[in-house]
Amino acid sequence: MGLAAKKPCQKPGCPALVGSTDRFCEKHAKNNSKITQERNRQQEPHLRIYDTYRWRYKLRPMKLRNDPYCESGVICDVDNIGRRARATEVHHIKDTKQYPELAFVWRTSCPSATNATHMRRHGARKALQSQRLKLLRFVYAFACLVWVGHRQA
Repeated sequence: MGLAAKKPCQKPGCPALVGSTDRFCEKHAKNNSKITQERNRQQEPHLRIYDTYRWRYKLRPMKLRNDPYCESGVICDVDNIGRRARATEVHHIKDTKQYPELAFVWRTSCPSATNATHMRRHGARKALQSQRLKLLRFVYAFACLVWVGHRQA
């Protein structure tokens, strides 16, 4: 009984060999999580509305045309020149998972927002700040190790 030959990883430039049933090595299998996330998004009904023709090409552009500036309640002035920033996102105030009937009601439940405001509302900034904090801690620890090693030499 012979063993199946290993084949190269499908990621361009990767020399790793994988089994006959796998497409990617362990390192690059994790990098394909965007594909997995997209599949999961298509399977969950409350996220599927964002892929519909009605949302993507009718309601979202109509909302951004009618309310072109950020409606966050705070003046989004990126350049500090006293002007409101143009909206690039439409935010659902009530989550589409809990309130699917409000998914396409854009006049009252979907304010226009800048990308920064939208991310702030969804907590993405907290994740980014925690990543920065981890990086700073690592750099500080590394600098301390280098300094201690420098003093002993």
